[in-house]
Amino acid sequence: MRVVFILGVAFLGPAVACLVVLRPFVVIRFGALNAGRIGELAIRPEIFLCKRDKRSFREKQVDVIGCAYPISNTYLKTMFGTLLPITPGAWLWRLFDKSCQFWTRTNIHHADLLSQFSDYHLILESAPHLTFAPKEVSMGQDLLYRLGIPAGSKWICLHNRDSKYLDVKLSGQWSYHDYRDFSITTMIPAAQTFTEGGYFAIRMGSVQRELLDQINPMIIDYASSPYRTEFGDIFLSAGCSAYFGSDSGIVTLPFIFRRPVSFVNYSLTLLKQVICLTSNLVLPSITKHLFDANSQRPIGLRNMFAVGLNGGAHANDFAEAGISVVSNTPHEIRELADEVMHRLAGTWIPEPEDEVLQARFWRLFCELDATTDSSVLRARIGAAFLRQNQHLLD
Repeated sequence: MRVVFILGVAFLGPAVACLVVLRPFVVIRFGALNAGRIGELAIRPEIFLCKRDKRSFREKQVDVIGCAYPISNTYLKTMFGTLLPITPGAWLWRLFDKSCQFWTRTNIHHADLLSQFSDYHLILESAPHLTFAPKEVSMGQDLLYRLGIPAGSKWICLHNRDSKYLDVKLSGQWSYHDYRDFSITTMIPAAQTFTEGGYFAIRMGSVQRELLDQINPMIIDYASSPYRTEFGDIFLSAGCSAYFGSDSGIVTLPFIFRRPVSFVNYSLTLLKQVICLTSNLVLPSITKHLFDANSQRPIGLRNMFAVGLNGGAHANDFAEAGISVVSNTPHEIRELADEVMHRLAGTWIPEPEDEVLQARFWRLFCELDATTDSSVLRARIGAAFLRQNQHLLD
């Protein structure tokens, strides 16, 4: 393959020369988008568009984006395709991109669709780039009717992470993600809490291991519904009052439509990512518990840093450090749901110690992670969770 690549770069030399000649009139850039995971397909084009909006161009610019298969949501790709020329043949445009970089020794012709968590602040600085046409709004209203959701209702999107999607849809070994998994049954009390507050609770997802087994008509297992569609995934995420659940890629759908999100079972080791995500769109979250595998004692922030787990994102990281990962209990998740619901309504009343504990938690984190700027930090841990897990501050 390397030989083929080198030959391709050499063959495209004359084409690159033509692109250079055209620069005074139009700059053509090439990029590629991996679309097998909804997180990449949603967030990368949106942030790319946010960055493009902020740039001032003296010359006309055209971006050509190749989309790699498989595609996790073809409807979302089509929506972005109205704003970006997303085409098949990712391999060809990658070759053009590398050829331009080789022959010109610059990135002028490179359309960079990679994004970092530190780029997520751009989401707040513009309106959503994707909108629904009147026909699509009618389609969405019909979906709500079929799901038993009356017009004008509010809903919360729920999601639990399991490994079935990756196992079924994408080849490869994905067990290193398994520490992130948790059962949908642990979210049922939270779903009940949301319905008591007047919200429908809609369980999202496309391929899930478990059914959401309950009889409350306001709790809907959309992930297992015959009415689930790729369009529905987008419409429900765009119109929810909030997303509540795992950090799986599907969270990026409400996020790109500027809907608030609240994480459960987030990894304590990835707090830096929560901080980068934090904005008016991020509600309080709670993390999984870390325990010393030998003593079964809970691990706080200091010990997490001491064993080198800050930033740990693979199951092997925990195993090598002698740390076990335990999911949030149904009670912890329900308490967070109660706080989220009251914060959405503007009726949340903290207990006297809550702000003190928040300040202590984040001050300690900033002491341990010198790269975090405490002056702009706006992340929050669930109030009840932090009250009950003050070992995190040890």
